[in-house]
Amino acid sequence: MRCPCSRSPDNDIAYQNGFDDQQTRRHFVSKVCMLVAFQMCFTAIVTSSFVFNESWGDWLKEHWWIAVVALCIDMVIIIMMCYCVFLFRKPPCNYILLIIFTCAKSIAISFICVHYAQRLVLYAVGVTALLCIVLTLFAMFAPCDFTSCWPLVLVALFGLAITGIFFIFFSSRLFHLIIVCAALIIFSFILVIDIQMIIGGKHSNQYDEDDYVIASISIYCDIIQIFLCLLELFGILDD
Repeated sequence: MRCPCSRSPDNDIAYQNGFDDQQTRRHFVSKVCMLVAFQMCFTAIVTSSFVFNESWGDWLKEHWWIAVVALCIDMVIIIMMCYCVFLFRKPPCNYILLIIFTCAKSIAISFICVHYAQRLVLYAVGVTALLCIVLTLFAMFAPCDFTSCWPLVLVALFGLAITGIFFIFFSSRLFHLIIVCAALIIFSFILVIDIQMIIGGKHSNQYDEDDYVIASISIYCDIIQIFLCLLELFGILDD
């Protein structure tokens, strides 16, 4: 199974001759890194404004419907990224969608974070940064190609969703802890896959040269999911 937003260098001669050029690849990777850095900085500013400003945090809790609207916007853009890929490959439409998605995601993350203690949010940020650095180095220097493991990832996500439904009826602290740890492992693995698809080279599935917005949204979502898993984990342990 191949990612719909990727191309295989074995089957696309034009892809081999163009995107496999080292200068083009470095330009692609640097563009993705800059976009992800912009997204993370914007999210950090928005989230810290609500977390460390009590009045703003209380306002967001009272107006919870804003977070629901933001979450719906995120889901719509994710669906568009799966079925309307061309919108994310041509500027300025791709940049507009990137900004809208980042703003909506930041609001949703802020609503979650205001329900946790400030120190737990800071712990989660620090551990997320450290874990992402380790996973990035592993993805860059690992001899294995994980980009062909998408079927396993989809099965794991489906199993995690089914398990989460059972958690609604059989709620327990230990069961909750197991689900969060499993989700953390799965999303960490997805981050490794996305990084290998960005750096390309010997990996079987790679992002196209015009998929820099799609790649940045994917990496951004992976990091956010890891952060939320760690935040939930610290919240369970703190209780």
